[in-house]
Amino acid sequence: MSSRPEQALILIHKKTKQRYPLRGEDFVIGRSQGDLVFDHDPKLSGRHCLIRLTPQGFAIHDLKTRTGVHINGTQLPAGKACILKVGAEVTIGDQHFTVAQDRPRKHKRTSAHSSAWQPILFLFCALLLGGAWYFGMAKPNGVITQISPVNLSPANIDAEFEEAIRHLTAFGEALRRRELTEEQTLSAIRKDLLPRFTSVHQQLQAYRPAKGKLEPRLDFRRRISGAHVGQLTAMANFIQTKEVKYSMQMDQFQRQMEILMAQEAEESRRPSSLPEAN
Repeated sequence: MSSRPEQALILIHKKTKQRYPLRGEDFVIGRSQGDLVFDHDPKLSGRHCLIRLTPQGFAIHDLKTRTGVHINGTQLPAGKACILKVGAEVTIGDQHFTVAQDRPRKHKRTSAHSSAWQPILFLFCALLLGGAWYFGMAKPNGVITQISPVNLSPANIDAEFEEAIRHLTAFGEALRRRELTEEQTLSAIRKDLLPRFTSVHQQLQAYRPAKGKLEPRLDFRRRISGAHVGQLTAMANFIQTKEVKYSMQMDQFQRQMEILMAQEAEESRRPSSLPEAN
C-alpha cells in the first residue's frame, strides 16, 4: 500500500480565505503552539488538534481538548481520528475550514516549513517589496527621514540598536494589548521606529572595520535592522493606503516581528566581543 495519499490537501479558512497546505509533516493547530496559531481564540486549547499523514490519507486527531474537533458539524469522538476528505467542513473553536484539493499554483515554491508561514505569507512578500522600494527607489519625502551616520563606533551602534529593539518591544506589547489606533500605529512607525532602525542600518552599512569585514554579530544586526526597515515601511504603506484590514495587518505584523525578535534574542545569547572602537 502506498504511504502517501492520492492527492495533496489544503485547509481553506472560511473567513480569511487563507490556504494552509498539508504536505506530509505533522501539522498542529492551537492557541499558543503549533504550525498554525490563533492566539485570540479562547475556545482553542494550546495544542488543539493534529493532522498527520497516514496510508489512508490525512487524519485529524483531537488532542484531548475542551471544545473538541467537529467534522461536518459532528464532534470527533475522544481518542478517534477522522480521515479528511475533499469538501469536508472542519471546525475548531471559532475557526472554520474547508478541506480542498491542493492544485499546484504557477510559479509557487513550497518549502518544508511553508505551513507555518502561510498566515503571514502575503505580508512577508510585501515586506520584501517594501524593503526593495525603500533601499532601491525611495527618495526623501518628509515622512521617512534619511539619517546620516555620524558616529561609527561599534559600541555606539550596538547601543543604538538595543535602544531601537526596546522601543520595538514596547510597540509590540501595545499592539498585543490592542492599545493603539491606526493613527497612533502609523505615527509610532514613522516618527520613532523607522528613523531608529534606518539610522542603525545605515551606520552598519557604512562601518568598515580594520579587517574589512563585519564580525558575525554586527553583520546579523545589519541584516535584522534592514529587515525591520522593510517591514515597518511596508506596514506604514499598508495602513496609509488601507489595502489590508487593519486588524489583520496587526496580527500578521506582530507575528513577523516576533519571529525577527526571536532571531535577535537567540543571536544575542551567543558569546561575542565587539570590535575595538576606532
